[in-house]
Formats: sequence, structure tokens, C-alpha cells
Amino acid sequence: MPGAGKTLVGLNTVHRPELKNFSSFLSGNGPLVKVIQEALVRDVVKRSRIQSQLVSRRQAQLKVQAFVHNVHRFADEYYGEGKRQPVQKVIVFDEAQRAWDAEQNARAGRPSVSEPEMMIEVMDRHSDWAAIVALIGGGQEINRGEAGLAEWGRALGRFPHWRVYAPPNVTGVPPGADGNRLFDTGASYPERITESAALHLNVCTRSIRAQRISEWVDAILLGRRNDARQIAESLDAKPAITRSLETAKAWLDANRRGRTRAGLVACASAARLRADGLEPTFDFHQRFDWEHWFLDVYDCSDPLCDHKYCNDVRASSKLEVAATQFEIQGLELDWIGLCWGEDLAWDGMQWICRRFNNKQWRLLKADDLRRRMYLVNAYRVLMTRARQGMVIYVPQPEEADVSRLRGELDRTAGLLTDCGAVLIHG
Repeated sequence: MPGAGKTLVGLNTVHRPELKNFSSFLSGNGPLVKVIQEALVRDVVKRSRIQSQLVSRRQAQLKVQAFVHNVHRFADEYYGEGKRQPVQKVIVFDEAQRAWDAEQNARAGRPSVSEPEMMIEVMDRHSDWAAIVALIGGGQEINRGEAGLAEWGRALGRFPHWRVYAPPNVTGVPPGADGNRLFDTGASYPERITESAALHLNVCTRSIRAQRISEWVDAILLGRRNDARQIAESLDAKPAITRSLETAKAWLDANRRGRTRAGLVACASAARLRADGLEPTFDFHQRFDWEHWFLDVYDCSDPLCDHKYCNDVRASSKLEVAATQFEIQGLELDWIGLCWGEDLAWDGMQWICRRFNNKQWRLLKADDLRRRMYLVNAYRVLMTRARQGMVIYVPQPEEADVSRLRGELDRTAGLLTDCGAVLIHG
């Protein structure tokens, strides 16, 4: 479940004293790796000062990078010629559902096998034992080439001596409620599998004020209006909705207190949010320093502070830059402002998926199921990032602007309100 603490499980694992010298935390999510590395570097330096055993920032970086890696670089370093055996005997693969399939690897100029197969082959070089801890977020594949849980099952089929430990909801037929299944129909390996319900993290610990928020989001994205309304009635902190971006920002500012953080998020394909001053393009997001967005503060009045990590306009709480699903996945903020786009809109009966070609919105092809799934999953990720509360901004553009879909946005706002979101005005 989103917010159940997968990343924390992984970081705790590689920090265990008996594993720390031969384990690594890996992720294909570049921003997540940068944020975790930067947070740990700052912590190492801070602790060293408290303990009067000064560690330089460079020394801290070397220490942290020894066990937090980008998974693509790790796989490229060891796979293929040379057959080098990695130092690591335990690797934790965070967001393992986002591992690339063979086609995506080939597009990137890598070996034309899947990333799960690369990882298992590399770890299989140990003659005694090795372990891969795959942390899976159900229904959170968000980009081309992310093959999900089944790709790990296909790779495991080529390594029959590996044992599998997994929760029953991903090993059985039919699959669990989120549609994830490790092995394809007819390819189960009961003699290799040890099932444990404890391996399924089914309690959201992120949304401390609304623990059923993930269920509410799933009901909305499945178009189950009545179910969503009933879930919303049980929430202590109901999501808010507004048609004004300034009202959304004011709501975030009013709720943020002390060291809590707020921030705007939006789907990467919500192209016309640019008209609201939010830039969704890949080029801008690739060059932005997301570790500062997540970790720094934009104001500080403490005369004793060295202001090294404050007074920074890149900070999320400044509410000037919106993170997309690619930057926010696996991470969280206390208060989230979700900016909805025309890329996913409710037509009164179902969700309609679109893409913008710089002139007009075009429907995704009905048989393009994978791209439609990625888009719906993107909004699932964005709607489950808040620890304390969320406001959803649905634009209300001028009808004269033919690049905006006012009617579709109106119907989307109506659905969210019917599903229990509380309408707020400026």
C-alpha cells in the first residue's frame, strides 16, 4: 500500500549491523536516490559535530554512497563481460515494480534482457548465498518500460535454484485486488515459494490523519463514486478541493506549521498547467535540484543559523515549482497541493486519458492500455503523497482558451466533490 513504509524497511535493512558491510540500497528513481543521499550526508555531518568527531561533507558523501546506489548504474557495472562478483550479498531494490523490461533496456542501449534478470544473474555469481529484497508498490508503474511484478516472475523462471518469499496476495491465482501477480498463469513454482502474509505491508503509515486515503484514491480512480463517498465520511481529515490555485496555496500556507513541509505536485503530462505558471516539461524537471526542493526551507529568521539549507526559493514550501510523479514517488510531504490537468478527466461515466501535442488535446487510443495504466497510476502516486492533508486544485480556465478543456475539468471537479472532497473558496 502507498505510504506503508517500504523505503524505511529497505533503509533499515541495509543499516543492520550484521548486514551493513555487504549490503546496498538500490533504486531506479533518480530523484529519490539524490534526496536520500543528501539527507543522510547532512545527518552524518551534523552527528559528527555533536559528537566532536568532525566528518567533512566529502567524507560523508563517500560513506553514504557506499550503500545507497542508482540501480541502473549498479546493474551496468556488474552485468555482462567479466562476470565480476559484487561485494554486496544483500541488495534492497526499492520501487522494484519500476524495473525495466528487455525492450526498454534495449532502447537505452543496454543488454536486451530485463533488469530483474540482470540483477538476479549478477547476484547469482555468489557461490554460497545472496538475497534480493524487492520492495513493490502495487499499481505504481508510471513510465514506459516498467514491467511490474510479473517481470520478476519471468526472470525467476530462468533461475530455478532461487527460493522465493512473498505474500499470498501476489503468488496466487487469481491475483490480488491490485492486479499484481508474481508468476504468470501456468508458471507457478510451489516448491520454491514460501508464503508469508507479514511481507504484505497493508497499513498506510504515511497519512497519519487519514489512514484510509489510499482506499479513497483507489475508489475514485476505479470510478466507484459511492464507495469513495463512504470512505471519505470515515476520514478525520477529508481532502479539500478548490478551483483557484491561489486559494490552494493559501490553504497550504495556513496549514503548514513549524518544520512541516508543503508542496505542489502535478502529473508530467498535465501540459497546460503552464498557463497557471507551473512548468511540467521534462527538460526543466531533469535540471532542477530536487534534493533542495525536498530538504531545504525557504525562510529563516534564526540569528544563530548559518543559513546553509534555508532561505532557498527552490524549497517545496515556496510553492513555485510542482514535482511530478517521477520526483515525488517514494517520497512525501506533510501538506500536498495536487494540481489536476486535462490529461485525466472524468466524462460523467469514466476516466478519459489524453495527451497534448502543443496545439490540442488528443485521446489516447482505446487499445493503448499500458499508457492509460501509466497515467492512472501517476495520479494514484500524486494523490497518496500527503502525511497530514491534501488540497486538489482543478483549474477553471476561460472558455475562450481552446487549449484548455473547461467542461472536462468541471466534470472532474464535480466527481471529486461527490466523492467527499470538501470544496473551499478564496
